[in-house]
Amino acid sequence: MKAERRHELKDNDLLHILHTMRDYLTENGGRVGLAIILVVVGATALSIGVRSQSAASEESWTHKSELIYSDVEKGRESIATLTTLTAQSGDDSFVLSALLEQGQQALRLAQEVPFPPDEDFNNVAKTTYTSLRERFPGNALAIGTALIGLATVEANAFVLDTDPAHMEKAKALLTEARDSKALSGLPFQRIAIEKLSRLDQTFRPVITVAPKMLIEDAEGDADQAEIEDGDAGVDTP
Repeated sequence: MKAERRHELKDNDLLHILHTMRDYLTENGGRVGLAIILVVVGATALSIGVRSQSAASEESWTHKSELIYSDVEKGRESIATLTTLTAQSGDDSFVLSALLEQGQQALRLAQEVPFPPDEDFNNVAKTTYTSLRERFPGNALAIGTALIGLATVEANAFVLDTDPAHMEKAKALLTEARDSKALSGLPFQRIAIEKLSRLDQTFRPVITVAPKMLIEDAEGDADQAEIEDGDAGVDTP
C-alpha cells in the first residue's frame, strides 16, 4: 500500500510540474520563444567562431611550414612573415612554436652574413626571446631557450660594439638558467654551465682588419721583397 501511495504522489508531482510549465508558456510564450532564439543564435555564433578560429590556426601552421631560410634574403622575408603570423594568432601552441623557430633562425642567419654577426638579425633574436620569456613564464622549454638565446644575443652584441656590459648581462642570464629549479635536469643547465666556463674566451676583444688593408699590406710586403731581392743581386765594388 505504501508503495502504491508513493507512486501516486510522484504522478501527482509530475502532473503539477507539467501543468505549471504549460501555464508559464501560455503567459510568457513570447519571451520564452525569444530567449530560446537568442540561445540558439548564440550557440550557432560560438560554433562558427570556433570553426573559424580552428581554420585560421590550421592555415597559420601550414604557412609556417612553407617558410624558407636557405639564405639571408629569404630568411629576412620568412622572419618578417612569421612575425606577422605570430601577432595575428591566438593559438598559444602556434605562438610558442613560431617564437622558438624565429629565435633559432635569427641567431643562425646572424652568422651567415659576410662579416658576422648581423645586427638586424641579432635584434630580432633579442626581441623574440624576450617575448618568449614574457609570454610563457611557466613553460620550461620557453624559459630555458630564452635564457640561453639571450646570452648568445649579448655575445653577438659584444662583437659589434665591444661593450663589456654585455658580458655581465650574459653571465646573469646563464647563471639564472644554471640555478633555475624549473630547469632542473634539463639540458639547458648543462649548456649554461659550459658557457659560463668559457665566458672569458667568448667576450675577449677581437681586432677585425678590413680586406682592403690586408691587400695593401700584402702588396707592400711583395714590393719590399722585390726591392730586397734586387739589392741582393747588385754587385758592390
